[in-house]
Amino acid sequence: MYVILTVRIYSDNLIKKMSKTAAHRLSSDELLEIFSLSENATAVYTTDEIIIQAASKAMISYWGKDQSIIGKPLEEAVPELKNQEFIGLLKNVWNTGISYEAKDTPALLRVNDKLQEFYYDFKYRAIKDSSGEMYCILHTANDVTERVKRDQFERGLIGKLEASEKRLSTILRSIPIPLCIMQGPEFIIEFANEPMISLFQRYPEDVIGEPILKVFPELAEQTINEDWQEVLNTGRNIHYEEDPVYIYSSTGEKRSLYLTYHYHPLLDTNGIVDAVLATVIDVTEQVKSRMSIERAEEMLRHAVNSVELGTWHMDAVTRKFIPSQRLKEIFGYQPDEEMTFDDALKQVTDEYREKVAEAVEVAIQKGENYDLEYPIIGLHDKRIHWIRAAGKLYASEEGMPSHFSGTVLDITERKLDELRKNDFIGMVSHELKTPLTSLKAYTQMLLARGKKNNDDFNISALSKIERQVNKMSAMINGFLNVSRLESGKIYLEKQNFNLDELVSEIIEETMLFTSSHTITFAPCAPIPVYADRDKIGHVISNLLSNAIKYSPKRRDIEVKCELIDNCAQVSVKDEGMGIKPQFIDRLFEPYFRVESHHTQHISGFGIGLYISAEIIKRHGGKIWVNSESGKGSTFFFSLPVS
Repeated sequence: MYVILTVRIYSDNLIKKMSKTAAHRLSSDELLEIFSLSENATAVYTTDEIIIQAASKAMISYWGKDQSIIGKPLEEAVPELKNQEFIGLLKNVWNTGISYEAKDTPALLRVNDKLQEFYYDFKYRAIKDSSGEMYCILHTANDVTERVKRDQFERGLIGKLEASEKRLSTILRSIPIPLCIMQGPEFIIEFANEPMISLFQRYPEDVIGEPILKVFPELAEQTINEDWQEVLNTGRNIHYEEDPVYIYSSTGEKRSLYLTYHYHPLLDTNGIVDAVLATVIDVTEQVKSRMSIERAEEMLRHAVNSVELGTWHMDAVTRKFIPSQRLKEIFGYQPDEEMTFDDALKQVTDEYREKVAEAVEVAIQKGENYDLEYPIIGLHDKRIHWIRAAGKLYASEEGMPSHFSGTVLDITERKLDELRKNDFIGMVSHELKTPLTSLKAYTQMLLARGKKNNDDFNISALSKIERQVNKMSAMINGFLNVSRLESGKIYLEKQNFNLDELVSEIIEETMLFTSSHTITFAPCAPIPVYADRDKIGHVISNLLSNAIKYSPKRRDIEVKCELIDNCAQVSVKDEGMGIKPQFIDRLFEPYFRVESHHTQHISGFGIGLYISAEIIKRHGGKIWVNSESGKGSTFFFSLPVS
């Protein structure tokens, strides 16, 4: 019995011829003669070992072998088939007598010493004798590798196209800016992502598949419609920044927008523009904000011009100085004359020049605000002019110092009025001190006589007179100090002393004259400072006096003296009425008082905190307050340690 393997199924005549010869056991020569009649890939196998009894040249070529394989088992002749399904299928056909057929089946064969993959349509046909016994298998095969790979390529290409379309759709939907595709001359909205739907303020089902002019007919009258037509007709991109557009909401409300958009042509398979890809950014808020800033800047320019402010701009790194025409005029320059920062600094009077230069450097290096009043000497007229200069350091987009700029106002008239006022106050205060001193001496003399004579009425009356004389003396001294401060005539007599000891002394003196409050002083280590002891004592006394005046009786006052960040810091905390936030920044101005029903019966002219602040500043220290209305205040000042 024999098994036959072929690429194609032979004709019935060929099979009949093989059956007749099988009765007398076909010789190899006879089989080769039969298979040589066809160019199809055919093979014949015998026994359950699947021995190659015969094979056509085409089949041998498929296997990549030669005639030497004839007579060998298939798995020995073509060993690469051993671990593939074919040997098992052939044995199953032999054992069951049931033919097997398959299409587009992959097979690994070694051809030209290289293992390659091929695809075949094949049939294993069981050939039986008249008694139904198996005597051979006829194998026919057809190499369909080219067709299968072509089909695979096409399917792969289609799959890639589908995947690309899906990926593109996903990308378009995930783009955070509004985007849509408008198809054909009617500009039908074929696609719109979520941001575009949100910009439309419509439901997707009301937009997708509809001509855009049906959704927004008002666009037909606007240039935006002409832009779509131009893209479709010419195939060129169109881009506009901040284009004004109006559309109506679904409720009929008119929406005025500013849009930055880009229209890009899309081509069909013939290279013809058939759609428009539109990306749109709603910049309405940015445009309106910029317009508001521009209006504010315009108003500021008018305001600057109306009050005759001079302005300057200075590069924080190169120190290039750019003054305005008004600033040059204030300093006495002609419009065509060059003015540098060093030139301006030279015009500051000697006693203020170092202070101005230092304040500018601090503003640039530390970013602190710059606000000073000082006199300058006019370039050509050589006259004294008083100016107020205020500026700030501005950072670049990268956060680095960029430029230092600000304004200058000529305050000569106001300053001269203040100086004349201070001179007058100083003169009057000085003149009042002489009779007041005599009045105090006579009062003390009469009070001593009254005490000696046990005259209770005179003692009481004269004691009240003495208290009023002391109040008037303190008030006159305050006015004199203000006059000296603003005239630059206050002097510091610095010495080394321990600040904690001074605080303790002032607290003891204060407690001699008040029993309405409890003053506690937290113990601290000795803190040496180099300062004017009397004037720092005046500051501490003033803060304690205010704490007593502005807090209810029997409330605690807490005083601390600490060393913080290499500075001596004193704090006075009360449980008084507190200060409203809008008044805190003005507390240290001269003659400023918080007016309320709580303070209308408290005496004072608002000069104590101003004098204290000036004393601390002249020591290179700082003074400030933390306060909450209705809960009390804590005043602080700090001094460099010696």
